[in-house]
Amino acid sequence: TNIEKLFFLWLFYQYIYSKRVKRLIIIGGIAYELFFIVFYFFFSKSWNYAQSFADSFGGILLIIVAFSFLIEMLLWDKIRYIKSYLIFWVAIAYLFYLVIAMPYNVATYYIQREGYAGVDLIGVQHFANLIMYSLISLGYIWSNKVYK
Repeated sequence: TNIEKLFFLWLFYQYIYSKRVKRLIIIGGIAYELFFIVFYFFFSKSWNYAQSFADSFGGILLIIVAFSFLIEMLLWDKIRYIKSYLIFWVAIAYLFYLVIAMPYNVATYYIQREGYAGVDLIGVQHFANLIMYSLISLGYIWSNKVYK
């Protein structure tokens, strides 16, 4: 998930015009990786423990960046081109994924730590993936029709 979050930060960096948001992406991406490395090597008891905090930080950072991208689209009047602008659908899809999956990821860590073996939340993760990939597919189909 570290590489995934860094990829989406890089992707949004390519499409955002605001220098303030670009600076947030660079500083946030570096802080995200440093946070994970430092937390894992110095403060963690296990991989899941270190991953849960870094993952939450990266998820919140990406939610802020995706919202900033969507707000920028509205302000710069790019919303007219949503049928041909695939990155819009990627932003919406990943935003839905993060909002659904982040609480699942945090809850999974605490459920494992407290020993609630009977609780299984994997269906939430599958649902979040289904929504994300459906929205990306829909956006690809729409934007592909416009380009032909």
